[in-house]
Amino acid sequence: MPTTLRIKRRSSSTVGAPSTLASSELAFNETSGGRVLYYGLGDVSGTASSVIAIGGPDFVSSTIPNLTGVVTSVGTTTSIANAAITNAMLANTAVANLSGSNSGDNAVNSLYSSLISDKTVVLTAGSGVTVTGTYPSFTIAATGLGGTVTSVSVVSANGFAGTVSTATSTPAITISTSITGLIKGNGTALSAAVAATDYVAPNGALGTPSSGTLTNCTFPVLNQNTTGTASNVTGVVAVANGGTGQTSSTGSGAVVLANTPTLITPNIGAATGTSLVLSGNLTVNGTTTTISSSTLVVGDKNIVLASANTTDAGADGGGITIKGLTDKTFNWIDATDSWTSSEHIDLATGKVLKINGTTVLSATALSGVDIDGGSF
Repeated sequence: MPTTLRIKRRSSSTVGAPSTLASSELAFNETSGGRVLYYGLGDVSGTASSVIAIGGPDFVSSTIPNLTGVVTSVGTTTSIANAAITNAMLANTAVANLSGSNSGDNAVNSLYSSLISDKTVVLTAGSGVTVTGTYPSFTIAATGLGGTVTSVSVVSANGFAGTVSTATSTPAITISTSITGLIKGNGTALSAAVAATDYVAPNGALGTPSSGTLTNCTFPVLNQNTTGTASNVTGVVAVANGGTGQTSSTGSGAVVLANTPTLITPNIGAATGTSLVLSGNLTVNGTTTTISSSTLVVGDKNIVLASANTTDAGADGGGITIKGLTDKTFNWIDATDSWTSSEHIDLATGKVLKINGTTVLSATALSGVDIDGGSF
């Protein structure tokens, strides 16, 4: 099927150009007496910087020598484009050969003469400033600029003091402090640390251990949670979190409570093993199901999402999300009634895009599409 490309148009009522066009966009005015083709020239964030007339049955353009613009006639209106006469045209090379006998030509020559006549530049030296040479080649120099330091002192602060020798010429600064012992700081100043307030002073010694006995120290009472391996434990072993305890176990290795336990709202943590095979159905009644595996294989050929939903609004946002630097999504959006992808769609070689069984886009052709430029 052929592809139809339409440009923007005005079918009747008013002659003239559209107020704006996109960059490189075309528009045609079909109004009688103003049938002109317009073009969007330049690019300012996708919008043409100007709209120019380039053709059509009612378009007339003639170039005037030495003008950068054109004289355009549309219907009964004739105008000279903006910037047709530039500042450069008033330069010597542009108007040096003006001549004529009428007052208008003489007025232009008189204006030109006043524009290019020599001008006088006066250079005046000031205090401490000298000027050498004349315009346009001259040098400006400044002398007598400078200063001296008359006095230097040290302000005592934050635990420090200081002295200055030869304060008016080449100062030598000596920093000192009156603090003795350990020094402490509070973020803004330093001061002497106070024993038993800012630190604990050493007092006594641990002594020499003998036969595994520690002296001059306090050993903690082991009545808290401990780690390690206990052997030959008798009595009731306390269960964490306030349980009643377990007096015996069967089996080997870890403690076995029963061969067929009944679990009531347990927190079983992480279960480890080689594999789990269920001969029946698996039902998970929770809010989140997490599967940590590198490959997920599903034997069914159809996956149903939001199975309990009965409305399009309820299906809004449903789809597939792949985690990456940013989420890669393919979702159903109810507001547009469309499947929406966050990423590009790249078809393999030889594949096409179809609508209702008809090919509309391939790697080399756009078929059966009517592109309408709208109106102005």
